Amino acid sequence: MRTPLELAKGIVARGPESFERGRAMSSDPVVNAACVLAKAMLVGNQPGTVYAIIVNEEYVKIGFTKFQDARGRIADIQKGCPYPFRVALEHKGGFPFEQAIHHLFQSYRLRDEWFRYEGQLKEFIDGVEVITRS
Repeated sequence: MRTPLELAKGIVARGPESFERGRAMSSDPVVNAACVLAKAMLVGNQPGTVYAIIVNEEYVKIGFTKFQDARGRIADIQKGCPYPFRVALEHKGGFPFEQAIHHLFQSYRLRDEWFRYEGQLKEFIDGVEVITRS
């Protein structure tokens, strides 16, 4: 099964018209999520990195930094977090891409950029983690 991010990359590669066509034709939540991500990737082709860090396999912080990699930002977060965490995602993308992910998974939001690491959000991040490592 393809993840929303894999589908979004395919939509982006085919261009904006495939985004509109795919969104109009589908009732599949995975395709709809892919279309939301694709639109953010097309509009938000800005420098920066979207990252996700997992804390205690319970919580995930989905954030954005304007730098090409998230190492500095992640180091700052670790200084302020009493628990060790792992980086599950570092993906090139601008602020609109981060906001699209926040919007897609708003039902898991705890506060600001922090979410419960469960359900479809966990599946999404786990799927993206495999893609970004290969």
